[in-house]
Amino acid sequence: MPIGPLNREPPGEALTPDHDSPSSRRSARDLRFAGALSAGLVSAILVGGALLAPVTDWDGLSSTRETQGAQIVRLAPAPAPVSRPRSSTRPAIITLAPGSDARPRAAVAAASTALATPVPAFAAPRPPDGGAGGPSEGAGDRAGAGTTIDGLGAIADAVGNELERDSDQDGIRDQVWSAYGLPSTTRPDDDADADGISNAQEIGVSLVPTSGQTTPGVADGDIDSDLDGLRNGVELSAGTNLGIADTNADGVLDSEDDSDGDGLPNATEQMINSNPGVVDSNADGVADGSDDPDGDGSTNLAELAAGTDPGTAASTPPAPAETPVPTPAGGADGDGQAPTEPPAPEPAPAPEPAPEPAPAAPPA
Repeated sequence: MPIGPLNREPPGEALTPDHDSPSSRRSARDLRFAGALSAGLVSAILVGGALLAPVTDWDGLSSTRETQGAQIVRLAPAPAPVSRPRSSTRPAIITLAPGSDARPRAAVAAASTALATPVPAFAAPRPPDGGAGGPSEGAGDRAGAGTTIDGLGAIADAVGNELERDSDQDGIRDQVWSAYGLPSTTRPDDDADADGISNAQEIGVSLVPTSGQTTPGVADGDIDSDLDGLRNGVELSAGTNLGIADTNADGVLDSEDDSDGDGLPNATEQMINSNPGVVDSNADGVADGSDDPDGDGSTNLAELAAGTDPGTAASTPPAPAETPVPTPAGGADGDGQAPTEPPAPEPAPAPEPAPEPAPAAPPA
C-alpha cells in the first residue's frame, strides 16, 4: 500500500506560500537593488547630459566656443559704504546643550555680522581706456534703459521720468490720464462724464472723471468731498473749492460763508435750493434773503433770525406780541387836565300807554 506525503493538506484547501522563507527575502532584496541601480544610472545620464550640453557640439563632439582675443573690462571703483544705523534688534543666538559643539553658535554670529554690514550702491562698469574693446555685448541696451556707462546714472531714472511725464504741460501727468483710460491730450477743464464737474476738479478730490457716480448710486455732485457741509454741486455754484473746507481761509467753513452777499449763508441756500452764487436766484426782483419760498408769511431772513426752517411752512416764527400805546400825561389835547370820560346818556322816558277806546252806544 503506497504511503502519501506526510504534510498533505486537507481536501479543498490550497497551499499557501511561505513569504518568510530565506529564498523569498533574497528575491525581494534583489528586486530592490536592481530598481535602485536603474534609477541611479538614469539620473547619472541626465545630469551628465545637462552639464555637457552647453559646452559640447553633439555632432562633432568639439567645443563651440571660438578662440577670441582677451578683452579687459575695468570696473568702476566701489563707492564708500554708506553708514547706516544698526538695528537694535539682534538675531537670536542658537544655544546648544552643554557639551555640544559651539561651532553653530559662531556661525550664527558671523551671519549676523554679515547681515549688518552695509551693502555698497551699484555702479555700472567702465569701458577700457581709449575705448578699446568697449563694453560687453548688450551693455548699450542697458545704458539706453537709464544706466550710464560712467556710473553716474541709475536704472530707476527712466522709470521715474516716465511716471512724471506731462507731455502737454497741463499740470496732470500722462500716467494719471492713462489710469482712467483717457489720452494724455485730454483737457483738464473738460467734463468727460458730463456731470457738471471738470476733469481736473474730479481728479483733485479723488473722483473718477469718466463716471458720474464714483460711489454707485450717488451722483458726484451730491457728495461732500471736503466735509464742509456743502455738496459738490452747491460748491460749484458758490465758487468754492471742492477739496478745501475753508476756501478763503477766513476761519469760517464754506457752508457758513455768504458767497453772494444776500444775507443767507451758503448752507441755508442749499436748504432752500437757491443759488448761493446769485443774489436773486429766481429773478423775481427780490433778494433771496427777502423771499418767502415756503409761503408761511415770513421772509428767509426772519426765519433765519428766529431759528426756524425757511424751507417748510410748518416751521414759522411766532407772531410778535402787541404792545399797548401809552397815553401822554396831561391829556391828549394838551390842556393840562387828564381826560375824563363823558357822562353816560340818560335813559329815554317810557312812552305813556294809549287811552282805551269808549264803549260803543247801544242801537236805538
